[in-house]
Amino acid sequence: MFMPTDFRPAASNDTHAPRPILRLPATGMLAGTLVETAQGWQPVESLAIGQPVQTWDGGLQPLARLERKRIAPGAALLRVPGGVLSVCSDMLLLPGQHVMVDTGAAAEALDQDVALVPAAALDGYDGITRERLTAGIDVVTLAFDSEEIVYANTGALLHCPAAAAAQALAPKSEFFTVLGIAEARALLGLSAPTPGAPAVKPLLLGTAVRAA
Repeated sequence: MFMPTDFRPAASNDTHAPRPILRLPATGMLAGTLVETAQGWQPVESLAIGQPVQTWDGGLQPLARLERKRIAPGAALLRVPGGVLSVCSDMLLLPGQHVMVDTGAAAEALDQDVALVPAAALDGYDGITRERLTAGIDVVTLAFDSEEIVYANTGALLHCPAAAAAQALAPKSEFFTVLGIAEARALLGLSAPTPGAPAVKPLLLGTAVRAA
């Protein structure tokens, strides 16, 4: 059973809370997102530097950097319904957060079995919608010694940067193919392909299997 998740933050009297920001970070997870750790699934906002986190192909890796910011009301995020991307419950994503997907029928054209796509490209796919915040919410950016893919809400695979690149305006990857919004939406069958691009069947989006 997939359970809807209420992402409205509780009122807080913490005078040391981060000042709300209007510009969204390039990467990060919203408070309430569950991350797989050595101690089991934990809300991302409860993690600490040095804590081992389960990664897609590197096993347990300690967090090298952790940054918290608070997003102001009115920000547009992506809501992923429970069951989509194999998540156990509804999940909010930053538009720029890279999500790892199995490239399916497009694997031959891309010469890659998996790829990273910005969450913004998933708008309209299988019930994924844009949603504006009615209240502020914390976002936590996780970083490791090298870039990693971590598990979120049991099924989604989210890219986390290397600590040295955590402040980059746009997330990059040295190991995975990164698709732009237009290319990703064309492969998802959500828009027309770019003229001259190789013809491929729209992929059936699914999370990549756990690496051996």
